[in-house]
Amino acid sequence: MKKQIIFYFVLISDFISISTIFSQTSISVSQYLGYYSNSFYNYKQLADVNDFIGLKASRILKGETVQSRIYYQGDLNFFKTYSERIYHNQALGYDGYTVSSDNKKTLYFGGNWYWHDGRDIYDYYDYWKLQGYVNTKIYFRPNLISKFGYILNNRNYSELPEFNYWEHYLYTQLNTFFQTGTSITLIVNYGLKNHIPLDISSNWRNPEFFEMPSVDQLVSSIKVAQSIGNKTSLSAKYLNRLNPGLVAGSAAVMNTDDLFTEDELFDDRYGYSGHEFSVNFTHFLPAYVKLELGSTYYLKNYHNRQIYDFDGNIDISGDKRSDQRSLIWTSLSRNFAVNWGIKNIKLSLQGGYLKNDSNDSYYQFDNYFGSLGLQFRVK
Repeated sequence: MKKQIIFYFVLISDFISISTIFSQTSISVSQYLGYYSNSFYNYKQLADVNDFIGLKASRILKGETVQSRIYYQGDLNFFKTYSERIYHNQALGYDGYTVSSDNKKTLYFGGNWYWHDGRDIYDYYDYWKLQGYVNTKIYFRPNLISKFGYILNNRNYSELPEFNYWEHYLYTQLNTFFQTGTSITLIVNYGLKNHIPLDISSNWRNPEFFEMPSVDQLVSSIKVAQSIGNKTSLSAKYLNRLNPGLVAGSAAVMNTDDLFTEDELFDDRYGYSGHEFSVNFTHFLPAYVKLELGSTYYLKNYHNRQIYDFDGNIDISGDKRSDQRSLIWTSLSRNFAVNWGIKNIKLSLQGGYLKNDSNDSYYQFDNYFGSLGLQFRVK
């Protein structure tokens, strides 16, 4: 663990040195210390402290018709009580865009590679992902903007090849705003996940494949935001999630003793349908302190999650898992402009409460959380 910390600090210092040479290079370093009264999000209510260290670096590439950037993002996550949960994330990517001659259309495109890795005891969660995307933004009127796009994802689990998949994601977004300070955003997304067939035989002449069924999901949302003067804004959002096609979350047998579903390990969004309601409030206090308040209610109905008792027996009712989750949170943040090699420093304080009501007793829990964060940006 100490070697990983030293490596990150060496990496940070190297990036800062590079940023002083290349004027188009941006560096951001952040650290968050957080407390969670229920770090595993289940009935056991096991508390822990999480230490997050993150690094972001990007380099702008300017062309005659295309503006783009290459970037790196990485983070380390440490845990005080359950130290074996340590993990890191790494990402490398490219983003670009070009604007039409009449300035009414903008084409965005790019891709990235992402890697999640932890200790061997949690290697079921290790994976890497490739993503490519393209979308276009069109100005129908000065106050009416649309966006259409496509995302292609390929995710591969190092220890769970049964769950490897390709995902096709289509989305459309419509934004409009008025002189009254009101804005409305409509979004419709459609995703299709195809699992990659797994060869489970040793006979290459007559291979036998295991494959979970494909699943699709339609997500639609509407958000209304209102500015109240120059320092205050209020927004409300409703989201609906449904599966119009095949049933999600079919079980995959890992070995003769264990039976898991992708929903159980990763809470896969394709594994449930439901509704979300959220309200957010933002206000700038004196001394440029930003106050944010938020509340969200989730209703999640799982398609293939049986209910079990604490002895591992399936509930005789035959019902599937259903959750009602309530979240309230608040945060205070302040940006400071400085001139001694660091362009910006941000301090933040966040706290909140989450309660999950479920017909599965294992997931009946609540969680108090809070965090203190520091972020600084070079150039």
